[in-house]
Amino acid sequence: MARKNIDEDEDFDDEPKRKKGATKKGKKRRIKVELKDETRHSIWGILLFVLAFFIVLSFFGGAGIAGNFFQTILNSFFGIGYYLLPIILLIVGYSFLKKGPPQVALLHAICGFAVLLSTLAIMDIAQNGVGTSVNIALGGYLGSIFAWPFAKLFGVWASLLILGAILIISL
Repeated sequence: MARKNIDEDEDFDDEPKRKKGATKKGKKRRIKVELKDETRHSIWGILLFVLAFFIVLSFFGGAGIAGNFFQTILNSFFGIGYYLLPIILLIVGYSFLKKGPPQVALLHAICGFAVLLSTLAIMDIAQNGVGTSVNIALGGYLGSIFAWPFAKLFGVWASLLILGAILIISL
């Protein structure tokens, strides 16, 4: 058999041959899908609606094992504010579905979060006062965390006044 001269017939690359769709480091290329802003906002709105209805179903034990798990976790984290969460999610989801600038949805989300935090903090201070949050049934852990600096810096009455102002402004 005759030997071929490498320089004449074949081009050898320094890089090994790659599989189709793979990059140099062995990672697959990601296909980037561009969606219109309106479509993305609609998807977010629908997901927030589904999450809100899932939480409502978990109130009544209709969401299965996952619903019971989420109810336990969210109830200890948000306390009674757990019942406000679906309302806030529905409002933010609706603002995502409306036609208009996305800043409205961001503004609703920020205001909703401020309403939730201030309400949880007010409930925690009303239940526990300035001392350590022994009972987290009303405000949950999040209310306890948010109320602590206000209670330590301003006392009970000034904290309630400031948090009440934050609540009214964010409505």
